Order: sequence, then C-alpha cells, then structure tokens
Amino acid sequence: MKKTISQTGGAMFLLIALLLPWNRCYAGYPASTIADSLKKNANAVVREYLIDYTYQTPTSNRLKHRRVITVLNKNGDTEAVFSEYYDKFRKFNSLVINLYDGDGNLIRKVKPSEIRDLQGSEDYDLYSDIRYKYFKPLVSVYPYTVEIDFEIDILGRITIFIQYFAA
Repeated sequence: MKKTISQTGGAMFLLIALLLPWNRCYAGYPASTIADSLKKNANAVVREYLIDYTYQTPTSNRLKHRRVITVLNKNGDTEAVFSEYYDKFRKFNSLVINLYDGDGNLIRKVKPSEIRDLQGSEDYDLYSDIRYKYFKPLVSVYPYTVEIDFEIDILGRITIFIQYFAA
C-alpha cells in the first residue's frame, strides 16, 4: 500500500517543522531585549502594563489587568510585589502569576496556595470586610521577570474610580 502526502498536508507539515525549532528557542521576556537606555540607573523596568475595563451591565463590570516587570537588582524587588484588595463588591475572577529568569525562561508558575489572603484591617470595624491578595517573589538571582494577570468582577451600582492611571 502506497501512502502520499497531499500538497496542503505537506505544506502544513513543512510549516510545523519550521516553527518547532523557533518555538524551542523562544523565551518569554529576556532581559537582553531591554534597551540599555531604559536599564541605566534603573532598578526595574515595566515591560507591559495593560488595563481593560469592560462595562457589562449597570451592576456588573470586569477589570482585567496585566503587568510584566523585569527586576534588575535587589532595589527593584518592591516593584514585583503583587497586592490587590477585594471585598463584597470586588471579586477575583482569576489570578495568574509567573516568574521568568533573565533569559526569559519560565522559572515557575505561582500556585494559588502561595498567594496570601490577608485581612484589610483588624483595628477598624469599618474596613473589616476588605481583604488583600498578596504575593512577594523570593528570587535571589537578577534579573528576573514577574508576569501578573488578574480579572476582578465589580458588582453593584458603585462609582468606578480607576486608580491605576495615577503615577
């Protein structure tokens, strides 16, 4: 029995064969791709900062947030810390944190159990229902990159103030 590869099948095979070596050597966020002018006198470099606010209904909205930061030295560690509040009007829909080495290779995906869930304040009853998701990477080899993606559902008829635009 004779088997042949059709022209479209052959072209698809060739395309996949050509892309496989590229895929193996591609790294997510290599620090070497950051311009030297950005690294000069810097402790950390913001690689991506995206916010998408979606109005769904008057009582339900969604905030998507993506931040990728490369930490160049120990003084930049505070920039890699994740801290975001939530309460009965703000519910986390998803939270993904990934850590990359200086070459852009994935070190690890942070497990949900590694993200701390903290109470907002024990001193004031007014703030007792506010909580925080908190994660501080413990990385000792520089540079490294932290990638943070999260979605929050915002519920209720509340005035939206997007704090992220303030520098």
